[in-house]
Amino acid sequence: MDSRKAIDSLKVAQKELANQGKKNTVEYVKGETAIKNLSTSVRENQRVLNANAKVQSASTGSISELRGSVSRLKQEYVNLSETERSGQRGVGLRKELLRQTDTLKAYLNYSLRR
Repeated sequence: MDSRKAIDSLKVAQKELANQGKKNTVEYVKGETAIKNLSTSVRENQRVLNANAKVQSASTGSISELRGSVSRLKQEYVNLSETERSGQRGVGLRKELLRQTDTLKAYLNYSLRR
């Protein structure tokens, strides 16, 4: 099921519970938590999509492309669990993120000095 549809159906269920006077029930609180979690997931997915769109629309090798790539890598790294961050995937992502960040800083420092 699409996350937005799930959010909408949860909101309808929450409204029904509220109308029945069950705002302080465990079911209502669980519904609120589920809505918040799904909303967070939708926002994170939208950020990733926006970063990917920026990377794809930027000219190859441009600073804009590099910024979009750094943004995407940051989001990917943030979404890893602690175990994944300390594993091979996390270490590789961190190295690539640092490499791209250093490259971006060098480009920006160079362009500011000109």
